[in-house]
This record gives sequence, C-alpha cells and structure tokens, in this order.
Amino acid sequence: MDTHLLRSTPDIVQAADGFRQGTPLRRLGQPSEIGDAVAYLGSDLLSYVTGAALVVDGGLTTVI
Repeated sequence: MDTHLLRSTPDIVQAADGFRQGTPLRRLGQPSEIGDAVAYLGSDLLSYVTGAALVVDGGLTTVI
C-alpha cells in the first residue's frame, strides 16, 4: 500500500518499486482502496455471500 511510511523510508521505497513493477496493475494500492473493500464486505450488497475471500492486491497473487 502506498502509505506515508512507505514514502518516508528509503529502503522501503526501493523495495516497493519492485512490487509496483511486478503487479499487473503496475501501481501500489491506496489505503482508501482497502477501505472501499471493507465497506463493500460490510454492505448489504453481500448479504447472501458466505465463506468468500476478497483479495485486494492489484493482481499480485496471480503472478506469484
């Protein structure tokens, strides 16, 4: 996730660039995108869904 901690720590910035390049969306996620997923999971839109996992990783798990 693209957070203040990531942007303020040089070693993490370098590592994050590798993740960014390896992610199908070619970008880091925003904290608000995690919030959007949480709101979706807690909404009535999923009132009939059980036992599902929602992966919010920009497609990274599809390439590893």
